[in-house]
Amino acid sequence: MVGASLLFGSLHLANYSGNPVAIVAGALMIAVIGSIFGALYERTGNLAVPVLVHAIYNTILMGLSYIVLSST
Repeated sequence: MVGASLLFGSLHLANYSGNPVAIVAGALMIAVIGSIFGALYERTGNLAVPVLVHAIYNTILMGLSYIVLSST
C-alpha cells in the first residue's frame, strides 16, 4: 500500500508549482490521503468506496476554492 500511495501522490505532482519543498510536501500529503483511500479499500473490499470518498473530497475542495475565489 505504501508504494501505491506514493505513486498516487507522485501522479499529482503536476498540480503544484513554486517552491520545491512545497511541491514535495503537497505530494506527500496526497500520498497520505491515498493511503487512507487504500485502507478504505482494504477494509471494505469494494473499490467504489474509495472512489466515492475521493469524489466527495474533490467536491469539498472545489467548493472551498470557489468560496475563496468568489470572495476576492
